[in-house]
Amino acid sequence: MTGNGTRCAEALLPPTRADAWDRLGPVMPMRRTEFSGALEPRDIIDALGGDEERERCVRTGLDVLERAGQMPARAVITMGPGRWASLDFYVDADCRTCCELDGALQQGLAERITSVLPPGLSLGIRPLAEYAQQTDAEATPASPSASRPARATCCIAAAR
Repeated sequence: MTGNGTRCAEALLPPTRADAWDRLGPVMPMRRTEFSGALEPRDIIDALGGDEERERCVRTGLDVLERAGQMPARAVITMGPGRWASLDFYVDADCRTCCELDGALQQGLAERITSVLPPGLSLGIRPLAEYAQQTDAEATPASPSASRPARATCCIAAAR
């Protein structure tokens, strides 16, 4: 944690089942790092490994959000063995707005960096309400419907 008001929390997330396996072998626990408060790009970049490509992606994402007047309330990094790192910015907006912002983010990445993200990184913008639903789901026992990705639900709802 830095002295600038950014709060950071890390958690080791267990696999969904103790005997979970994917096509490559046992599913390993994932690490989740969350930032809230005044987000500092350097903190996020360091949590992602600090390389130059990822730094440019993080700064592009924050620039797109700043230009849109939608500064993120939270940033969540999820990574684990055999899995791409993902960085999700949570903003106080509805699904449609988040999908539009995500499109602007992807276009900004393509214009400023390259047409593809650096290997091992995915970036997205999600509604803050979705974050609250995820944390509620983690606090309660898993049900079959809880395993569906909330992001797909958001984008499908926005496309209607």
